[in-house]
Amino acid sequence: MTKRRAPKGAGDYFDINGIMKQFYKYKPKKDDAAGRAMKHTFQANMIQSAFDTATSKELAEFQTGLSQDTMAHAAELEMRNQSANMQQEYNLGIASMERQMTLQNKYADDQSTRDITLLGATGEQERKNIVAAGEMDAIKMIKQGAQDRLSIKETGRQERQGYKSKGAQERKGIKETGRQQRSAITTTGKQERKNISSRGTEERKGIKEKGKVETALERVRGFEQREGIKETGAQERKGYESKGAQDRLGIKETGRQQRSAITTTGKQERKNISSRGAQERKGYKSKGAQDRLGIKETGRQERKGYESRGAQERKGIKETGRQERKGYESKGAQDRLGIKETGRQQRAAITTTGKQERKNISSRGTEDRLGIKETGRQQRAAITTTGKQERKNIGARGRDTRETMGHESRLRAKDRANQSQYSRQGARSF
Repeated sequence: MTKRRAPKGAGDYFDINGIMKQFYKYKPKKDDAAGRAMKHTFQANMIQSAFDTATSKELAEFQTGLSQDTMAHAAELEMRNQSANMQQEYNLGIASMERQMTLQNKYADDQSTRDITLLGATGEQERKNIVAAGEMDAIKMIKQGAQDRLSIKETGRQERQGYKSKGAQERKGIKETGRQQRSAITTTGKQERKNISSRGTEERKGIKEKGKVETALERVRGFEQREGIKETGAQERKGYESKGAQDRLGIKETGRQQRSAITTTGKQERKNISSRGAQERKGYKSKGAQDRLGIKETGRQERKGYESRGAQERKGIKETGRQERKGYESKGAQDRLGIKETGRQQRAAITTTGKQERKNISSRGTEDRLGIKETGRQQRAAITTTGKQERKNIGARGRDTRETMGHESRLRAKDRANQSQYSRQGARSF
């Protein structure tokens, strides 16, 4: 029975294991000075290598401890320097804000005094204007009422004459319109049936041609999408590398700035709100007194105006009612004659329209069935082509996604390797 040889280990292409076993089993004779020297040299080299390895480990641990102490001391000094700078910036900012608040409060006090004085003068002028406007409105209402009554009377007479003449003309127009509509409906029906037949033929041709074009476009679009997906994946992978580094730096700086700004803004806003509240309360008190005086004077003038306007409106309503009653009598007679003639013409037009519509419905039904059949055939062909392109696009997107994930994994592994290398370099530098 043949003994099977054990498989070589990974990387053992030169049979190192066999050579080592042969070397260890080799026992030089007493007169073999070269063999004995070689064995002793190998033994001494092994001892020296083990000693060097142990010494290197101890030295690396010692250097790592020194580097950690040095970095901790540097970080402490940096923190003290930053604390001192931040305290100085804080003290200068507080002093500047206190000065700004003092100036703003003084300006707000002066502005409040000016506003109160202005409100008093404005209220006095408004009361005087309201009195003068009330007197003029009363005079205008009296004159306007007299003119309105004369206008209403003349308007009523003109309307009655117009209703008689308009009724005769409308009846003639309705009769002629009915005749023209019936003729137009007959002609329109014939043309519609011809147009429906022509449109059906052209639409079927257009649907067929459109199907061919869409099939070709789907093939081209699928190829372009796959190329675009491949290029987009490469660009996105590059963008992830740059964006990640920039985002980390930006987030760190933004957080520090926001915390400082929020603290300063909150203190300043609380002081401004307190100052604005005091000034607004003073302004409301003065404005309320002026508004009450203005409302009182306005009410008195409005009551006078209502009395004059009511008397004039009652007279105008009475005259308007009399004229409207006369107008309704004339208009009613004319409307009844017009309604009778309109009904007759409409019934004739409905009969003609019904005949034409039935003919048109029959023609449209035939053309629609042909168009639906052609459209269905083209849609099925387009769906088949679209499905093929989608499957190709899914495959391209999958490949690109796998490449992107592999690239990200390599980047993370590279970052970990770089961090380890930086740590070793830092340890060796001390």
